[in-house]
Amino acid sequence: MTTMIRLFLNICKSFHKIKHLDDHLIYAQMEKLCFDEASGCPSCNAPLPKCCRNGSYSRHFVCYDKHSVCNHVITIHSLICSSCKKSHALLPSVIIPWSSYSLGFIIALLYARLTRKFTSVLSLCEHFDISECTYYRLMKRFTLDSRLLLSSIRTFMETLDLIQLLLSADPKITHSALCIFHEATGYSFLQPCMKIRKMSSHKIPP
Repeated sequence: MTTMIRLFLNICKSFHKIKHLDDHLIYAQMEKLCFDEASGCPSCNAPLPKCCRNGSYSRHFVCYDKHSVCNHVITIHSLICSSCKKSHALLPSVIIPWSSYSLGFIIALLYARLTRKFTSVLSLCEHFDISECTYYRLMKRFTLDSRLLLSSIRTFMETLDLIQLLLSADPKITHSALCIFHEATGYSFLQPCMKIRKMSSHKIPP
């Protein structure tokens, strides 16, 4: 059975080039380096050198560009792991697994609905060339996943703010914060968990 390796790194490296492009052109940019950005085998964690190219297949990729729907046929490459013999499709982040619609297509669809660019769901669906059933299915999926995405973004931004604060803060303030953390938790900031567990009965030397 074919599983997948998601490719997210290229879109970050190339964002200054692709931020004004539609999903099909973004895919083309990411597809050029898809093998270079692949991680190890997701089934057995074997390193990338253990994975070999394993052909490709075609699939539909529906995008939304310049106020119109575009149906492309794209090529999906795959790798096979020489350790566990499992095959993995390489999917850039603009592709949603088991869906023909691109990430940008769905975002454009929901944005058009939420900003009331169309007078009804029917006219919205006619413009995006989808059925009403598909619209409600996509809206339900977005509603379920949006909270988790917002939580992930919030966690990332809070972590980034903390790292920047630790880098720029006066050392006295940093060490005061570390002291407060230790008094509140009973262990030192970033102390390995395995040592935290041992602290229950024996004192661990610093």
